[in-house]
Amino acid sequence: MDSEIGANRREACIAPARCYSWLHIMPRAGWLGKLRSPIHVLGFLLLFSPGIAAARQSPPPQLPTAAEPPSVITHYSLPPDKLRQSVELARLEERLYFGEVAIELAALWLILRLGLAAKFRSLAEAASRRRLIQASIFAAAILLALAILELPLHAYGHSLARRYSLSVQGWPSWFLDRAKSECITVFVGALIAIVAWALIRRSPNRWWFQLWLILLPLTIAGVFVEPLVIEPLFYDFRPLAASHATL
Repeated sequence: MDSEIGANRREACIAPARCYSWLHIMPRAGWLGKLRSPIHVLGFLLLFSPGIAAARQSPPPQLPTAAEPPSVITHYSLPPDKLRQSVELARLEERLYFGEVAIELAALWLILRLGLAAKFRSLAEAASRRRLIQASIFAAAILLALAILELPLHAYGHSLARRYSLSVQGWPSWFLDRAKSECITVFVGALIAIVAWALIRRSPNRWWFQLWLILLPLTIAGVFVEPLVIEPLFYDFRPLAASHATL
């Protein structure tokens, strides 16, 4: 019987988590009579109390949980300082846009009010006797006058781009690009003036519709021609593999 008790004790020491359940099984065991004395009960409790405490304090086994789905980004918000700057820039650009329209209208009124239109006409007539050439010179003079009057506004727009870190272009390079842009505008405007003058002489009542029919396909063609002819005048295009081979 003692050997049976010793075997049971060794088994309890190997698996102390089952000691607590043995206290409920012991009253039904045949060897309970030898533990009825207080000394045996006290010794039993001292022997198995660490295992009972460990069994009670051991955390329950955690069941495997399903993998959490990856987080989906549904919106993006700027940091407070960047958001404030973007709102300020958007408001300034709106004022700049409507200010440019107002300046164009005011510039055209000044050209008529100050008699500049008549001077441009006299200059065109003195340069050539052909009406088509006169129309192109007059249109070029009007466009140049508008470009000069609008130059401070465009310079202010470039200063905004530099202030909000949207551009790092220096002022000399910017003035050069502005001169290129105005030359292209004057050249295209002079060609349109030649066509418009010819249509006015041919069909005084429907010239505007005929001009629209001519400019519509030219505008569509310009969308494909501009990246190949106009954009290289302002930007330096290089193969991406030369600087970012991984892309």
